[in-house]
Amino acid sequence: MGVDTNYADQNRLWLIQAELIEPAGYSFVDFAVPNLRSYLQNHAASLVITDDIRPDSTEEH
Repeated sequence: MGVDTNYADQNRLWLIQAELIEPAGYSFVDFAVPNLRSYLQNHAASLVITDDIRPDSTEEH
């Protein structure tokens, strides 16, 4: 993933505590929320955020 292991571990623990994921064996997790995997797969393109994407300053938010 390209991140520090402590960073990844803390986020993993946070997601487990939030009951979004659950441990599924050593180094594996599974989604705890029904249909979350399917939703993320179907909407992945719209969820990707990069440094190149900037909101248009003329749009109302």
